[in-house]
Amino acid sequence: GFRRIFSRFEKLDVMFIAFINFALIVEGLR
Repeated sequence: GFRRIFSRFEKLDVMFIAFINFALIVEGLR
């Protein structure tokens, strides 16, 4: 059970980091 929660948070972290990178790229292109 704990591993499942951890993997879920890991996926959230990956999405969060990808979103931040995308925002930074958009800001750089503007």
